[in-house]
Amino acid sequence: HPYKWPTIGKEIAHIEQATMQDVKEFFYRFYRPNNAILCIAGDIDFDQTIEWVEKWYGSIAGSTNEPENIEKEPSQQAVRTMHCQADVPNSVLYKVFHMCGRKDGAYHTTDLLSDVLSAGNSSRFSKHLRTQQDLLGLEAYVMGSLDPGLFVFSAKLNENTSFELAEKVIDEHIEQIVKEQISDQEHQKIINRCISAQSFSQVELLNKAMNLCYYEFLSDASLINTELDRYKAVSKQDIQEVAQSIFRASNASVMYYKAQ
Repeated sequence: HPYKWPTIGKEIAHIEQATMQDVKEFFYRFYRPNNAILCIAGDIDFDQTIEWVEKWYGSIAGSTNEPENIEKEPSQQAVRTMHCQADVPNSVLYKVFHMCGRKDGAYHTTDLLSDVLSAGNSSRFSKHLRTQQDLLGLEAYVMGSLDPGLFVFSAKLNENTSFELAEKVIDEHIEQIVKEQISDQEHQKIINRCISAQSFSQVELLNKAMNLCYYEFLSDASLINTELDRYKAVSKQDIQEVAQSIFRASNASVMYYKAQ
């Protein structure tokens, strides 16, 4: 799957070995009007706008690009670990779990699960950092990728913290949210956070335009009108069930990134 490496390539050689012909073929294959989404927002004259769009884009030929048949990643059957060392300021532990893609019905639930753990000063991780002070940083977030991606935990270690302790902290929070449903207060708080985020995202005209393009990219621009309802429909039980589904030892990959 192409997610297995960064967009620009897995290594410098991928860039060095690219020819000008490779670059041109890629450009003419993908950078075409039939592969683009255009949103024009503001106080505009509709007829004049359509005329300008036709002027600047109408003469550009479309591509014959066919959707690629991208193979699905096989299901992970056992925990994976990796140790590495580099000249970085702090050691960091990353623990990731496979999760659904952006268009999956469980995505909104998984997103809210990460909010319970790590979004805002009243989240579980923020409270832990203030009371325990055993880590420099502790985060949980989702990739939000279109195809199935990753739910990421990261713990930034201080000089006196071991990887074992950092992983224990993450595992204890995982165990708690798997065994017990979140409280009514936590549930209402994350829903309120979604409502607030949705409201503020509609303030700036540029954000409105970008959001419309994004939802059209997902499949339909009108999905923007139902996105908040999807979050509101997530129950406490849904969040617990998703946690139980993805936070399995066999579904985890752990990276111990040690500072030299």
